[in-house]
Amino acid sequence: MAALTPLVDNAVRHARTAVTVEARTESSRVHLLVEDDGDGVRAEESELVFSPGYTSTEEGAGLGLALARRLAHSVGGVVRAEPCGKGRFVIDLPGA
Repeated sequence: MAALTPLVDNAVRHARTAVTVEARTESSRVHLLVEDDGDGVRAEESELVFSPGYTSTEEGAGLGLALARRLAHSVGGVVRAEPCGKGRFVIDLPGA
């Protein structure tokens, strides 16, 4: 699950104290949720954060989220940010 690693790395970098990862299946899909207790993504940034080179801080190169999305797409999945006042990213993948 290569697409998960950049999302977890991002969550660890932006978390204040906690990161959670949840997984569930629904029909023939696998849903992964990566959440941290940091500031999160604003609604107007929810697509911009996946642009290669975009970063909201001086840390990192702004490539991790773009990589996560590209890897998920390569296997028929999607990655999205969910603006909610904390860091939340969802990966939706086809099941085996």
